[in-house]
Amino acid sequence: MIGMSRRLDHIEQLRGLAAFAVLGFHSLGIREAASLNPTLAAARTVFIHGWLGVHVFFAISGWCIAQRIAAAYAREESPFAYLGDRALRIFPTYWAVLAFALLMLAIAAPFNGIPFSHNIPHRPGVWLAELTLVQPALGYGSVLIVSWTLYHELSFYVASAGALVMRRFHFTAQSLVLMGGLVCLVVSWRAPSGFLIGLSFWSNFFVGMLAWWSVYRRPNFIWALALIAALVALAREPSLSGPVAFATALFLALAGRYPPRLPPLVGRGLLALGAASYSLYLVHVPVISPFFNLAVRVVSPASNVFIGIWILGLALAVAAGIAVHKAVEVPCERWRHRRFVARSASKSTGTTITGP
Repeated sequence: MIGMSRRLDHIEQLRGLAAFAVLGFHSLGIREAASLNPTLAAARTVFIHGWLGVHVFFAISGWCIAQRIAAAYAREESPFAYLGDRALRIFPTYWAVLAFALLMLAIAAPFNGIPFSHNIPHRPGVWLAELTLVQPALGYGSVLIVSWTLYHELSFYVASAGALVMRRFHFTAQSLVLMGGLVCLVVSWRAPSGFLIGLSFWSNFFVGMLAWWSVYRRPNFIWALALIAALVALAREPSLSGPVAFATALFLALAGRYPPRLPPLVGRGLLALGAASYSLYLVHVPVISPFFNLAVRVVSPASNVFIGIWILGLALAVAAGIAVHKAVEVPCERWRHRRFVARSASKSTGTTITGP
């Protein structure tokens, strides 16, 4: 994965594991165990929890954005430039996969007997929400069912940009950390709604930020108070998402000081998945949904043959994720990086860059 912040192998490997967990959940965890053969039913007991990979991603994002914000503050990057850079990280690949998903819906329509028009937005406002990722705030459904998490990411980016603004008004880093802890408590006691719904999992992000702080800054009393607030908020979450987010943050903090070593084959495989994790996360449902919908019409999920079908579906999704990563995400990231370097050079020399 290309980026301006320092990338650590163990973070990329954890991303790869989280992406595969979500893929496994959507491929197997959502099926009824009684309809599967014993081997796949046993695998389902693991993948039924794969949705927790989303909360691993949230905690990792907290770590990475804490690092990104620290760098932005050090080089006096404006909040608007920071948000523009974050938008360029999210939207181009999302739009490309959204177009692919619409194409797959159009192709699958004759086989499913469901008109293509029934699966797409019907009003300009809904299309605009789809393109800008604000569907959760407005209560709309999504073409890409995983896109709701991106609204949470965007909300986190806006909140972190607010921290950049406050730093310009001489708020100390300690005061911002304390405010982040208070937000954890407020959100845990009163569920946000509307456009603030993106802060629902703020504590998942925030513990990732605190993990980064524990490695690259000196923890202090304020940090400890913020951590207690985050733990209280995580404990109030009604599922395993809180413990998983905390476990991820703890792993990041420990691995930041003592990087783990995996067997070479496993490590390289997870690194490849981690590099393509964003593309894989977006594209896997549009790939496996029509594939499995067609497969179950020919092969019973209870048969042993379906084990091979399931493995093939996973392989297709991974191949699609890597293809989107190389064809769309990598070029966009290279362009984003060149844009950032050019903007930084322009700022340092006092010249103005013209053109797109």
